[in-house]
Amino acid sequence: MTTAQAEALRLSPDSPTLDEGPGWFASALAVAPERGTCEVSGTAIETLAWGERGKPGLLFLHGNGGHADWWRFIAPFFASDWRVGAISWSGMGRSGWRKSYPPEVHLAELLAGAEATGLFEGTVRPSIVAHSFGSAIALKVAASPDGARFGRLIVADNGARPPREDPFDNRKPWTNPGYTSLDEGAARFRLRPEQRCDNDYLLAFIARRSLVLRDDRWHWCFDPDADRSRGVPFSGHSGDVIAAAQCPLDFLWGDRSSLVPDEVVAATRAVAPPGTRFVTIPDAGHHLMLDQPLAFVTAVRALLGAGG
Repeated sequence: MTTAQAEALRLSPDSPTLDEGPGWFASALAVAPERGTCEVSGTAIETLAWGERGKPGLLFLHGNGGHADWWRFIAPFFASDWRVGAISWSGMGRSGWRKSYPPEVHLAELLAGAEATGLFEGTVRPSIVAHSFGSAIALKVAASPDGARFGRLIVADNGARPPREDPFDNRKPWTNPGYTSLDEGAARFRLRPEQRCDNDYLLAFIARRSLVLRDDRWHWCFDPDADRSRGVPFSGHSGDVIAAAQCPLDFLWGDRSSLVPDEVVAATRAVAPPGTRFVTIPDAGHHLMLDQPLAFVTAVRALLGAGG
C-alpha cells in the first residue's frame, strides 16, 4: 500500500477525529449522514441525508466547486426537526462528471436529489437553503412550475446581478497535476472568491474533503472544464427569475460579501416578490456559513420557523 492510499483510508468521510475545533463542531460531525447516490441523465449524483423520513424536508445546496460535505457541520442542527438532504452537483464532490453541463441537468439534479433523500415524504412542502451557484440553480427551479412543489427558498449570499464580464470560455485550461500528499493539497486550498475566514478549523475540514485520490496523487474533487461548458447562464442572476418565483423567497447575506454589494441588495429588493425577507449576518463574507456558522444556523432556523 502506498502512502497516498494509506492517507485515503485514514480519512474516513464521516470521522471527526482528524479535525480540531470547538465542542459544537465535534458534536455536529458526530452525527454521520446517510450517504448514497441517485442517477440523473446517466451520471451518479452524491447525496447525504440526516433525520427521519416523514419530517418536513430541507435541502442544502452548495456553491461552485464545492460539495455536499460543506454542510456536514450545519445540517445536523436541523436533523431533529427536519428530514435534511444535500447533494453534490455533477462535476463536483463525489458525483460523476459529464461531457457537458447544460443548465437543465442541474435543475434535474436538484429535483432528483430531493426525491432520493425523501424530502417530499413529509406532510408539508420541503424548503431549500442554497448558497451562491447553488442558489442560481434553485432560483431557476423556483421560477419554473416545479417551484410550487417547495415551501420556501432561502438564497444564501446571492441576488439580482448582471452576467460576469469575463466569460468562462476565456479561462486558461486547467493543468494542475495533483499533489503527492493530502496535506500538501489541503495546504493549497483557497476560497473562491478569496476572502478572509478566521475559522481555520472549518477551512481545514473543507480542504481535506475537497481532494480525492486518483492515480496515487491527490486532486481537487471538481471537473476543471465544467465552468466552460456552463458558460453565461449561471454567471449572472436575473431579476426576472427572482420576480417569477413560485414559492416564497428569503435572502441571507454576509455584510462584507464581495458578491453582494449595496447595488445588488437594492436591485434584489426592487424585484423580490411581496413578503420576501432579507437578513444580513454581521462580519460574514460570501462564505457566510464558514465565517459565522452558528449565526447562519440561527438565521436559517428563524426564517424556516419551528418545525419547517
